[in-house]
Amino acid sequence: MKAASREFLCVLLCLTLLFLQTVFAGGRSWAQQLEKRFSERTVSQYNRQKLTIEVSAEGFVSDFAVSSWRSWTPYKGFAKISESDFFQITGYDVEAQKAMSYHSGAQLMEISGGLATLAGIGLIIAAANESSSEGQRTNCLVFGLVLDVLGLGLLYAGWERSSKRWAPVSVAQPIAEEYNYQLRINLGLE
Repeated sequence: MKAASREFLCVLLCLTLLFLQTVFAGGRSWAQQLEKRFSERTVSQYNRQKLTIEVSAEGFVSDFAVSSWRSWTPYKGFAKISESDFFQITGYDVEAQKAMSYHSGAQLMEISGGLATLAGIGLIIAAANESSSEGQRTNCLVFGLVLDVLGLGLLYAGWERSSKRWAPVSVAQPIAEEYNYQLRINLGLE
């Protein structure tokens, strides 16, 4: 009789556990709940590591033409990243170096243009100095104006270049899709 009561208690305990599992798990087994939690974590991990390209159209209208271009901004997860970081993350190291050089060149143009403009202003101020001879004042004024024009041109060219990307969005978008596909495979989502 003791064996029958033990079996009865085991069956009763199993039925009670099954009932509690059904009530508290919403009809899902523990294995299904663990699988759901795992997949939610995996999807969260994917969302934090995936690459996204935000595309925006910019442009202006003048009397003679309409000019427009598409600008793109790369993101890794929820954080904005640079164009060179985008290419480095995806394994395109040569392109990452080219993008970095492109943007470094733009910064150099902006700094050089700013310094040339300041030097030109300094020469124009020196030309206004009354202690200089007429020839020196004319030379300082002309050279100062030339430096100002060249400096402002460099400043504008650097600003224009830094507002654009080295690579067009048509190149970046497929690279991001390829990276995200491999990421989904590595995380077991594909």
